[in-house]
Amino acid sequence: MGSEMCIRDSQKTVAFSNDVHYNNVTKMLKILLAQRTEGMRILRTPIPVCVRSFTVVKQMKYEEEIMIDLVDVTKSYGPGLPAVSHANLHVDKGEFVFVVGSSGSGKSTLIKLLLKELDATSGKIYVNKKYLNKITRKRLPSLRRDIGVVFQDFRLLPDRNVYDNIAFGLKIKKFSDKEIQKRVGAMLELVNLKGFEKRSIDRLYGGHQQRVAIARALV
Repeated sequence: MGSEMCIRDSQKTVAFSNDVHYNNVTKMLKILLAQRTEGMRILRTPIPVCVRSFTVVKQMKYEEEIMIDLVDVTKSYGPGLPAVSHANLHVDKGEFVFVVGSSGSGKSTLIKLLLKELDATSGKIYVNKKYLNKITRKRLPSLRRDIGVVFQDFRLLPDRNVYDNIAFGLKIKKFSDKEIQKRVGAMLELVNLKGFEKRSIDRLYGGHQQRVAIARALV
């Protein structure tokens, strides 16, 4: 299963994407990027970083502070070729990173490792200054509240409308109603869904559902 992923601190600083729905997600990230260019600089020559058989391309960077750090990480599902083999990857604060590769190259496994949906067979993983190897199940919700994910099947809440889907994480984090309204409104405008606030999920086309999922990940 493919997914796109934003790992963020309070400034929503790091983005990951595999190549599922690549064009759509890239377009939305470019829209976001156009509104948040202050202090950033474009690396004219993207830096390819090989991790097993997929490639990580670092496209933008403005401040060096490690948000994601993989140190000699391997993930095996059993005997044979591991899904991820001896990966070393460092993503700094402010970088937009695109993970591209063929089917079965380990992209989804990488994202699941960062979400702590899977445990690494060996190596060390740090996300947003948290050491994932030692994090307990009890602390997982705290980790994932700082991670926005756009799944291939979107995983929207069918019993809530567009507004409530986007606002869901903010309500869990106990933001004020005023702040939630402000942030959700900004995201609706960003993904061009103004006027869809009260629309139920089952009344949306797939492309609109994807936009809701992106807004929920970025809010």
